[in-house]
Amino acid sequence: MMKIGLYGGTFDPPHRAHVELAEWVLAELGLDYIYFIPAAVHAFKDNLQITPEKIRLEMLEAATTGHENLRISQVELNRHGISFTVDTLREFLKFEDLPPAQLYYIIGLDNLVDFNRWKEPEMIMRLAKVIVVRRPGGAEKPLPEKYQNKMRFLNSPLIEISSTDIRQLVRLGQPISELVYPEVSELIDRYALYRK
Repeated sequence: MMKIGLYGGTFDPPHRAHVELAEWVLAELGLDYIYFIPAAVHAFKDNLQITPEKIRLEMLEAATTGHENLRISQVELNRHGISFTVDTLREFLKFEDLPPAQLYYIIGLDNLVDFNRWKEPEMIMRLAKVIVVRRPGGAEKPLPEKYQNKMRFLNSPLIEISSTDIRQLVRLGQPISELVYPEVSELIDRYALYRK
């Protein structure tokens, strides 16, 4: 049975840490593929400020070019509406026309604070193995034990890059070449993103 990782987020913009972390998890867990899943409408973010999905998808394609085991799924973009993880896990294999596989849902430590507010968190953990990776700004309060004991926490590299910081640097006219791939930087310039 294939082992497939799912890595969700807004990816606005996708940066080097997203790709490097995905490659690390791929190797660490011996996964066949990791699918990046850009969110259509994020349940906990101000969606009016999110870059249009077509441009985020184009940036993600640019960031993952040449990484043969990293793929992109449009399962949430095609569904529209709020991107609930439990729905994505239920629909993913059918949407991508894949045989039965063990799913690994990758979540950043910074997102654990809200996990108990996610739609059907218990079902999420039945549908996939939840893999927690380190991220700048980890959980501010402890996760309930009933969740902690069902997740696998990885001592992943802590790469101090965030999409929020990149957007701020662009607004300030500062360089971002160390943080994103050149192709992504070109798209940010072409579409004049994050200027306002």
